[in-house]
Amino acid sequence: MLFLPVSGALAVGILAGATIGINQQRYRDSLNSLQSLLQQQYSETTHVINDRTDANSCNVAGVTQGDSVAPESRGTSECVVVGRYITLTGGGKTITLSSVVGIRDLFTDPSNDLDALKQYNLTVSPINVQTDEVAWSASVVDETPSHSPQDIAILILRSPLTGGIRTFTSTLSGSTVPLRNLVINENTVEKKLCVDPSSFGVLTRLGVVIRANASSQAAIELLGDNSGC
Repeated sequence: MLFLPVSGALAVGILAGATIGINQQRYRDSLNSLQSLLQQQYSETTHVINDRTDANSCNVAGVTQGDSVAPESRGTSECVVVGRYITLTGGGKTITLSSVVGIRDLFTDPSNDLDALKQYNLTVSPINVQTDEVAWSASVVDETPSHSPQDIAILILRSPLTGGIRTFTSTLSGSTVPLRNLVINENTVEKKLCVDPSSFGVLTRLGVVIRANASSQAAIELLGDNSGC
């Protein structure tokens, strides 16, 4: 008579433990996936792929799609692919990845990478924009006590002067951020992307950090238990 209730209690305990373990693994996976995705953008900035076809033309605002203007052959445009633009929106759940196109409209002699980038009008290319969700429906939040969902913009650019990489970040507040402003304001400070653990039943809040003046994928690190998230 004792066999069934004891067996049932053991089964419930095993299932509960397994569920906790699965949720913890999913939470870790969401962190690792976010870090990997951000690191990949540095590789794509360094090894540029130009997806523009002859049907697309480039004007002072960047890449224009369609046949309303005369098409330009590849290699004949003054626009260059200079980097990647990443946004986290929808309460820190939706990731959008785009190429950044630049066309130079200032022609003073730059003394460093920032000065060189400030001479370019920067736009987001509408070609091959990718949209995805943070893994396991996780949400990126800020490190404040309220842990509010965080909508942010991340701009990774390759300097036309030296080929060096620069990273700029900004908070999105319901509207897009002019890309050139990120460069002009030199928004290169450290940025924490904390991942909300509440939907996973995990108590410790972890995250990913973009180190200040990030210039390579090595600057994208996982934050530990004492991270401040």
